Amino acid sequence: MSGTPDLDAFGTEFTAEARDTSIRMLEVLVEGKQGSEEDRRIANLLLQMSSVEREITIHLVRRFIDTSLHNVLWMIERSDRFDLVARSEDGQEFRSLKEQSDGLSAEPYTEEGWFARHSAYGDAVVE
Repeated sequence: MSGTPDLDAFGTEFTAEARDTSIRMLEVLVEGKQGSEEDRRIANLLLQMSSVEREITIHLVRRFIDTSLHNVLWMIERSDRFDLVARSEDGQEFRSLKEQSDGLSAEPYTEEGWFARHSAYGDAVVE
């Protein structure tokens, strides 16, 4: 995609804080390391699944994480009312990320997209 410094900075943070944190939470849940009663119940249900069923479930959840993030970016991209903006270092200027991008919802994808460059989990839904 266009790769402006503002887009790259947003992509780095978006990937780490939204995508990677969600995937990390999924991993912790699957490993049974979450503490709430609901998390333990879900972890126990996952343990009752075969390894193939568990793998499919993890794949689906990771797919829905990426799909949800894509849909949020797509909503902002299409909106005439909402935008994402970057503030200049001096705090005096605000720059539209939508205007800097060829397509905000496509920024995470491709070989040089945000997920490939910034995610601890790479760009694939499953390895």
